[in-house]
Amino acid sequence: MQHLTIKSPARIHLGFLELDPFSLRNFGSLGLAVSGFDTKISLHASKKFSISGEKKEIVEHYLGKMGVFWKTKPFKINIIKNTPSHIGLGSGTQLALSTGYLVNKFFCKNFSIEKIALQMNRGKRSGIGIGCFKNGGFLIDGGKEKNSKTVPPIIFNSNFPSEWRLLLIFDKELIGIHGKKEIDEFQKISVKKSFSNENCRNLVLNVMPGIIEKNFQLFCLGIQKIQENTARIFNKSQGGMYTSKKVQKIFKHFKEIGMNGFGQSSWGPTGFVLCENSNYQKEIFNLTKKFLACNNIKNINIIKTKASNNGFIEKE
Repeated sequence: MQHLTIKSPARIHLGFLELDPFSLRNFGSLGLAVSGFDTKISLHASKKFSISGEKKEIVEHYLGKMGVFWKTKPFKINIIKNTPSHIGLGSGTQLALSTGYLVNKFFCKNFSIEKIALQMNRGKRSGIGIGCFKNGGFLIDGGKEKNSKTVPPIIFNSNFPSEWRLLLIFDKELIGIHGKKEIDEFQKISVKKSFSNENCRNLVLNVMPGIIEKNFQLFCLGIQKIQENTARIFNKSQGGMYTSKKVQKIFKHFKEIGMNGFGQSSWGPTGFVLCENSNYQKEIFNLTKKFLACNNIKNINIIKTKASNNGFIEKE
């Protein structure tokens, strides 16, 4: 292999199932691969080693996690497109896995995606980004035992119904919690015993049958309950139910008019809205635009998109 390009989808993280630090198994989460915010990088043989493109220092950092074998034959990495960082779209995992996969393929090493993820120190809490890279679609991971040296296993993976759509709401003035602060905040949280019971019940009785039967209302009901339960846990960490006060105002309005199926991806500030079809997507898009104008809320960007039912795509 002398030249290879890889493209992988972004993801939204839809909530956790277990956050009690005293539980035998922690985390467990659900998420969805999304279109329109891909990571794309290429690698080809070269006379000397080089990296070009935005975030090249991060790629160099990831290479450092792979040992020394990659130094034995020169190559060039070109970062063509990046998923935006620290806004809840899982950019770090996609760039890490894309880098690791390309280099391992270049050196003819038959490492699994899961092994590459461990090399890159990904999957410490959630396996959703890894699953999105590998398969795309809607995913649930089973969390991990304390001190586990494996990544959280994907226990459910389904295509997202092709007619269902998404709106993503971006607060252009903020980024989400990340790095050391993220680690610190996970250590501070306190969880009611009912948290896991409520979230797992909604997962099994609403979310999973909802997507299998393509019952949009049932799916959204479960997502809403899990989102709100998760938001309450991180309320103190992010200064409210949502990181962005502007997004919070939008969602308060949605709640008042009886909507379900909206929330925050990861630490935000990005919000998402599930839409049953493209007509409903347009209706909610216009409703949100009108609400922003009437309330003089600025620096919010709303994007119409859909799920990605494919994981990474490679091309030689």
